[in-house]
Amino acid sequence: MRVLNLYGRRRGPLLAAGNAYLMFFSVGAMLVAGFAIFGLLAADNQVLRDAVVNLVAESTPGLIDTGDGGLATPEQLLGTSGFGLTLVISLAALIVTAMGWINGLREGIRSVLGLARDRTNPILSKLRDAGTLVVLAVALVITSVLGVLNTAAVGTISDWLGWGSFLTGFAAQAGSLILMFILDVAVAMVMFSLAARVLMPSKVLLLAAVFSGAGATVLRFFSALLLNGITNNTLLAPFAVILGLFVWFYLLSQVYLIAAAIAAVRAADLRTRTSPSPR
Repeated sequence: MRVLNLYGRRRGPLLAAGNAYLMFFSVGAMLVAGFAIFGLLAADNQVLRDAVVNLVAESTPGLIDTGDGGLATPEQLLGTSGFGLTLVISLAALIVTAMGWINGLREGIRSVLGLARDRTNPILSKLRDAGTLVVLAVALVITSVLGVLNTAAVGTISDWLGWGSFLTGFAAQAGSLILMFILDVAVAMVMFSLAARVLMPSKVLLLAAVFSGAGATVLRFFSALLLNGITNNTLLAPFAVILGLFVWFYLLSQVYLIAAAIAAVRAADLRTRTSPSPR
């Protein structure tokens, strides 16, 4: 109850709505620019390209059309032939929108934690935000590589032990779920420590990151039900993907800000325990 009371008093739902708005308009530029550059760098590695596409599609339901609908197909995203005008414009849009998203999330987290606005030098702040985006991109690629290795390892172990198709599929899905959870936790730690520039005890940071990762995993699990419900509505069906993404980003933003409220309450409890008692 303390967490929810704090979250409500510090306008958590309103901050989450604003951040979802920023996230929605930045994700398009991220997709076009990010996949165009990735397609050029990994042009000869089809396995890695497929792994990254699948990971992004799983991490944000409705973003990439892998057969169930989405904003764009993998062929459209990876079809850039070089550093043309489209890529330059997308990179410029990415810089503007992504920086705005990170700034919005930073101020939201700091507001829920009861901290003042970040007063870092604007140029240094933008450089750190750009570094945050690079770290997130590297984490995505590393997780994709681990996903490929996980699939290969499960196949090898299945052949050794003579597993059936059901057990092999279950092991592969379990490995994929664990990797996604690890990625979510890592992203949350980057957002709290690097993007939001919040100093907190390591135990508190880990608690907030694990809650964020678990919340994102649960939301992702139920995202199919959400999208199906919107698609089955005759009035909303033409806008199903856009509405689904808006709702997804809003709920995900709430998860991060509730995690910030948990961190604030936990940090306050730790300060109370460590402070000397009055005599």
